Amino acid sequence: MIRKNLIYFVLASFLFLQLSEPVLAVQDANSINQQIKKARSEYYEGNFEQAQQTILSLLKNPALNKDQQFEALIVLAEIRHALNDEPGARKIIRRILEIRPDYNPSIKEEPPSFVALVHDEHQKMPKKHATFYQQKKWWFISGAAVVGVVSVILFSGNKNKAKTKPLPNPPNWPE
Repeated sequence: MIRKNLIYFVLASFLFLQLSEPVLAVQDANSINQQIKKARSEYYEGNFEQAQQTILSLLKNPALNKDQQFEALIVLAEIRHALNDEPGARKIIRRILEIRPDYNPSIKEEPPSFVALVHDEHQKMPKKHATFYQQKKWWFISGAAVVGVVSVILFSGNKNKAKTKPLPNPPNWPE
């Protein structure tokens, strides 16, 4: 009887843990977003060191997803730029552009000097060239070549029907 109750208790515990995991994940995501907002408000208040500590501790969190990492890095780059650490800000902006190459802040969102810094790093980023198989020109040329070869084969036809002979019979089996 005790063993049966113990099994039910263990199963109920596992069920509880399975059902509570999404709730804990949502709470964790909300906590991360709250920390990013806290760091941003500290930055706006001029507490750069405190905001930087908050963001750096947040970036060590393994539960951080790409969007949250992106937002945290933007705040960190703004902080480094405000502390006149241009090389540090550029390094962080390069990481931001690796996550989202299309990141292009406007003057309404960020200070003009920060927007200029992001634009400058955008210009310095190496352009990724398409590989041979990703180039549209290659696909059009190869497609046209295939269509040409198939049409030549189909339309050439077999005009020498009179010259075709059936194959000779195979030799007899030895006895």
